[in-house]
Amino acid sequence: MPSFKCKDVGMNCEFMVNDEKQDELLHIIGHHFEKTHDMKTIPPDTMEKIKKVIKPPVTEVLPGRHQHQKHNHH
Repeated sequence: MPSFKCKDVGMNCEFMVNDEKQDELLHIIGHHFEKTHDMKTIPPDTMEKIKKVIKPPVTEVLPGRHQHQKHNHH
């Protein structure tokens, strides 16, 4: 399962997430960057960094994992 941590792209942020589908993972990351880091759109260079650091899952349970709630964008 793909996973992502903000710290892996140099952000001073504890956010981490994983999802079975990379498309949904990127959607969750985009939503996080918009709400937490005030980025309406992620710059192309930052998106490239994000895609490069997405990793397979860690086998241990880590505290503070983000549980994404289903929502509609308006």
